[in-house]
Amino acid sequence: MMDSNTKVLRIENDIQLEITRKKILAIQELLLELKQTVPYQQYLETSEAFLADIKRMEEEIYHYLKTTLNYFSCNLATISYYESGNSPGHCNSSGHCNSSGMRVSPL
Repeated sequence: MMDSNTKVLRIENDIQLEITRKKILAIQELLLELKQTVPYQQYLETSEAFLADIKRMEEEIYHYLKTTLNYFSCNLATISYYESGNSPGHCNSSGHCNSSGMRVSPL
């Protein structure tokens, strides 16, 4: 899914996560091969864009995993709260749970 503010593709599920991880590995392997086969200056010029792509994809992975951890943390807190006889809670998009005033901070 595209983020309308930053025009960055966001990972939305574990399949996209795995694809992104494989892309990072492929780019790293390509960079290692280039490093051994092209002149140093050419490698520096070529590698900059690839390294920026790796950094961007790693940030996407971080965001996805952080969001996933907040979601699971919130759901566990809500389930626990509900099982103790209270009404079910709600998680907002930032990972905070609210249930009759209950708030759980994200990890």
